[in-house]
This record gives sequence, structure tokens and C-alpha cells, in this order.
Amino acid sequence: EVLQARVLTQTLRVTLRGPAALLEELQDTDLTAVADLTDYTKPGVFTVPVVIRTPDESVGAVGEYTVELELYVEE
Repeated sequence: EVLQARVLTQTLRVTLRGPAALLEELQDTDLTAVADLTDYTKPGVFTVPVVIRTPDESVGAVGEYTVELELYVEE
């Protein structure tokens, strides 16, 4: 049984810290929210922690973030 994931969260408000010049250049599409689903093995709706990744290591997200997603079996 292979689970599929559907992200239900539409937006995240993320606080970033880094050099002003780099922050001014960032677009929302430059950020990636990564969820580790290793421990989620059953279908259902879950709120899972995510790590916010940026294209430059000198810019980072401040705080903790989660997304809601649904795990389901494709039929």
C-alpha cells in the first residue's frame, strides 16, 4: 500500500533573518517547506512539522512551522 500526500495548508507566514540585501531579493517561490513523513504510515489528516529551506544559507527561517496534510491510498 503506497500512500499519497495532499497538502491542505494553502499559505505559511514565515519570518526570515539574514542580510537585508539578500532578504530584499527573495521571492516567496524561493522558499521550500519540507516535511519528513517517515513516521506517518496510515491514511488520515495530520499536522506535521516542516523545515523552511532558502536558496542561501545566510538567510534562514525563525521559529517553528507546520502544515496540515492528508495521506491517502490512490485507488
